[in-house]
Amino acid sequence: MLRTLLCVVCCLRLTCALDNGMSLTPHMGWSSWNMFKCHGHKPSLGDVSEVLVKQMADVIVKSGLAAAGYDLVNLDDCYQAPDRNATGHITGNNLTFPSGMKALGDYLHSKALRYGVYLDCGTATCQGFPGSQDNEELDAKTIAEWGADYMKYDECHSTDEQELHRFFQMRDALAASGRPIIYSADPIQSRCNGDPAKGDVMWDASPVANAFMCRGDGFHGGSAYCGKSQQMVSTNLGTTDITPTWNSVNCLLDANIAFDSRRFAGPGHWIISDILEVGNGMTTQEDESHFSLWCMMAWPLIMGHDARSQSNDTLRILTNKALLEVSQDPMGKPARLLGGPTAFTQKQQTYIRQLHTGDYAVVLFNRDDHSAQPMTLHWADLGLLSAQPVLLTDMWHGNSSTTTANFTVLVPSHGVVALKTKQMPTEEYRTTVVV
Repeated sequence: MLRTLLCVVCCLRLTCALDNGMSLTPHMGWSSWNMFKCHGHKPSLGDVSEVLVKQMADVIVKSGLAAAGYDLVNLDDCYQAPDRNATGHITGNNLTFPSGMKALGDYLHSKALRYGVYLDCGTATCQGFPGSQDNEELDAKTIAEWGADYMKYDECHSTDEQELHRFFQMRDALAASGRPIIYSADPIQSRCNGDPAKGDVMWDASPVANAFMCRGDGFHGGSAYCGKSQQMVSTNLGTTDITPTWNSVNCLLDANIAFDSRRFAGPGHWIISDILEVGNGMTTQEDESHFSLWCMMAWPLIMGHDARSQSNDTLRILTNKALLEVSQDPMGKPARLLGGPTAFTQKQQTYIRQLHTGDYAVVLFNRDDHSAQPMTLHWADLGLLSAQPVLLTDMWHGNSSTTTANFTVLVPSHGVVALKTKQMPTEEYRTTVVV
């Protein structure tokens, strides 16, 4: 009952999504979690540390990733000291972050990068470090003093049966901290658990945060990819995170489509479908599909690979200018799956996203495990007139063509064809050079 009242009060109080002027397009950056997680997860890669973060920041700038828009460097769990200090403040671990957390923020800012940190609404973080329960104002002020520009707020070890109000409290604490901080929330109620066909719902956290998670680890809606897709992460909730596997990427996609999470997204309040796994072990074709879909859905693009050893292909995929323009389109309208939320089980899928120019981005997606499949883009699906000339630009290969007929193309197994469409006036069509 209290949860329902909280949602009602929030809607009455705000009447719309959180409006703090931040994250008007999906934020982009890098997170320590996918590759490094906590101490000792991959000892050969080293602990999450001041040295590692600075190295990663340097590469992000030098490689051109920052210039492409990936300007947020986010420390996830495990940077903290095991206990609060004598004055009750959270601090960084002085063994791995000897210069202190503010000094790290100063370094990132000197590189024209933004600084992200992690907190948890419970008594402890998912990995057992100090949580922010009953310390919301103090912790918000602390990370503001560090110079944080972004904060991910997780939910583990919560002892409060009405834990949702903790997310409201942190929203208000951040607003009072004296520093603009993008607020990314991960409440259990927004995670797309259960089955919408059986009445399960996703909580709309848009009045609370600039981004919130629909991660599908508890999705039971009939996806062929969920349940066998993800490795368990050690949390008291038994939740799972994305992994660099085809099943994992598709499970997250299915959950978001089935719960129709796109209806809650827009400028300043985005859905998160976990961190990117580009460059972490899938095939190049799968990485391209993964990236294309995250851009189409207007999900924040948070890299999760080790940029220090990234391949040319990984850099090429992550800096695809045409798809990044789609991701960052100021209209902020996520793609829709042709056929609606119940069509997520289809092997061949068409995603359509309207852009602020009036044009459309389209991804033809073939999930077949064995063979390429012919797929057709019908003009009527875009609301276009038949026989009207349309300029099609392939966003992966750059070639363009103009046609007046429905477009059919062979889409590779586990692959996509990503197109930008532009309906052209007849006089413009006559002067177009077909490449």
